[in-house]
Amino acid sequence: RSTMIAYGAEVPEDGADLEGFELPRRRYVLYAGRLEPENNPELVIRAYRQVQTDWPLVIVGGNPYDGSYVGRIKSLADSRVVFTGAVYGKQYWSLLKNAGLYVYAGEVGGTHPALIEAMAVEKAVLYLDTAENRETVGDCGVAFRPDVDDLAAKTLTLIRDSDLRSELGRRARERAQKTYTWEGVTQKYEDVFFEVLGKEPRRDIPNSSSR
Repeated sequence: RSTMIAYGAEVPEDGADLEGFELPRRRYVLYAGRLEPENNPELVIRAYRQVQTDWPLVIVGGNPYDGSYVGRIKSLADSRVVFTGAVYGKQYWSLLKNAGLYVYAGEVGGTHPALIEAMAVEKAVLYLDTAENRETVGDCGVAFRPDVDDLAAKTLTLIRDSDLRSELGRRARERAQKTYTWEGVTQKYEDVFFEVLGKEPRRDIPNSSSR
């Protein structure tokens, strides 16, 4: 019998400044992920090309295994698209915290850490409509079909509606604090281990619901 335990997200206190990036605070669309077909960067770029906006699209990530694919992705982009390459640590969190909208287009895998982290920093999330992504986001984001027109329309709606972005971000952060804390994840692992041992679980590690 298997047990599903999600990832957690711990937001660092620093990373609020956009050092090293010439981007408008809270006025860009962020995509983060390895540039490979299963993460659909091509879909995101093609949809963005249809969106009439001065918000840049920031693409964070690369692909050391297939440079030709990365080159093809870059050839699709217009001048508003910013490719940062792989970014980690403080700079990554800086880009995430200062984004106005986060797009997640991965179609495989379970609870993706990048998606949870975007929720934890109170971002409005546009996500590819898969069962796994729906389970992760709940009612705290906007789902899009694997369709250029659908993604373009929903991107433009969220860019234009600051109240909707704020509400989705608030709900996303609440969900992350309730469901995706490392304290809660740790407690679930301990519960499984104690169950295997046939013992009662300990309750000395606080979970998010006790905060």
